[in-house]
Amino acid sequence: MRKSLIARYEVLVFNTGEIEFRPITDDGGYTKCSSSIRQILLIVESVLEYMEDYPERNIHFAVVTAVNQVAATESVKQSTVHSKILRKLGFSMQEFKDHLRDCIDNRAPEGDVFVNTLFNSCVSRTKTADEEGVRKVVEKIRNRHVPTES
Repeated sequence: MRKSLIARYEVLVFNTGEIEFRPITDDGGYTKCSSSIRQILLIVESVLEYMEDYPERNIHFAVVTAVNQVAATESVKQSTVHSKILRKLGFSMQEFKDHLRDCIDNRAPEGDVFVNTLFNSCVSRTKTADEEGVRKVVEKIRNRHVPTES
């Protein structure tokens, strides 16, 4: 039988003697983005997946789930992810949810507040990668599958 790779893990060894195994996951191609933009884009992607799987749920559940997932993946606290949204985008969490919902519902139209804020939040050090990441997630919003009622 031919072997094939099914998973990759990194091993973290701490000075306390603790050892952690973490799965190495695809970050959606955002490795060169600033950490703030990367986390925000990962939240948006996670929300899109959640809403496709659970279209009857409201955006609150999708964002909470996404923040928890990104915090776990990035090995940071949920409050750190919230802070990045607040500082980077200048939105409260409720505004973030409202603007994201409008953006998704309207398929990221030209002049969308959420999309413009994402582009305006790209930092000079990683501007090219940040903008490419934003374009990628906007494309996913525009092309997302909308479940139909049966």
